[in-house]
Amino acid sequence: MQEHRIVVNGTELFYAEEGNGPPCVFLHGGPGLDHQEFVPWLSPLATSARLIYLDHRGNGRSQRIAPEQFTTAAVVEDVEALRLALGFEQMAVLGHSFGGFIALSYALAHPSSVSRLIVSCSAPSYDIGAEVEEQLAAFGDPKVEAAFARENEIQSDEDMRAIILDELPFYFATYPDEIRRVAEDWAERTRYSAALSSWWSVNQMPLYDVRPRLGEARMPTLILAGRHDRVCSLNPAQIMLQGIPGARLVIFEHSGHMPQMEESDRYIQAVRDFLTGT
Repeated sequence: MQEHRIVVNGTELFYAEEGNGPPCVFLHGGPGLDHQEFVPWLSPLATSARLIYLDHRGNGRSQRIAPEQFTTAAVVEDVEALRLALGFEQMAVLGHSFGGFIALSYALAHPSSVSRLIVSCSAPSYDIGAEVEEQLAAFGDPKVEAAFARENEIQSDEDMRAIILDELPFYFATYPDEIRRVAEDWAERTRYSAALSSWWSVNQMPLYDVRPRLGEARMPTLILAGRHDRVCSLNPAQIMLQGIPGARLVIFEHSGHMPQMEESDRYIQAVRDFLTGT
C-alpha cells in the first residue's frame, strides 16, 4: 500500500493506492470518517484493478479545513481534480453510504470521466431520516438510541469516536463477537472529523437529491445493498435501480450497512465481476 498527498482545489488530499490495472477510486462514508472502512477487506481487488482510497477534503488524513469549505460540490470537484492529476482518461468509482452521495453526484457532474459506477449502501436523496428513526425505534437497544441522541452534542473527534463505537451494532445485520471485534477495530483505526460531519449534516444534506437526474447516468452502474441495512434500506436501492438505465442490483442477504465487512468474499466477487465485465 502506497500513501500519497496531493494538492487540488486549494487543499491537500490524502490517498492510498495498491494494485495494477484499470483505476477505481473508493469514496468513504460519513462524512467525518475515512478510507479505513475499505481496508483490508477490499484489498483482494488489487489483482484486478488499481485501487485508490481517497480521504475526502478535511476528512481522515487529508488537510483539515474550515467546515464551510466542505460542500458536496467541492468534494465532487476534488474527485475530478484527482483524476486529472493522476492522468486517467476515465476511472471506476465506488462510493459507500455518504460516499455514494458523492459518487452519484460526481457521475452526473462528470459523466465522461466515469467508466463504471458502484453505489454501495447509499441513497439518491437525503430523504432517509424518517426510515432511520423507525429502524432505530424497532432496534430497541437503549445504548444505541442514547448514542444517536448524543449526535447533536458532539464537541470533538473523540466524542464522535465514542458515539460511533456505541452505535456499531445498528450498522450490522447481527453482532456476534467476531463481527464486534472487526467493527471495533475499524472504528478505532478511523480518524474522525466531527466538525465537518456536523456542519454537512445541517447545511448540505438537506440539499442532496439527485432523484430527478438518475436517468442521466448512462455509464454501467452496480448498486449494492444489505438486506438488513437500517440506514439505507432497499427502498432507495430500488429507486436507483428503476431510475438509472441498465443498472444492476446485488443484495447481500446477511448484511446490514457494512457488507464489505459482513460478506466480504461475496462483496469482492460482485465488485470484481463488475469491474472486469464478467
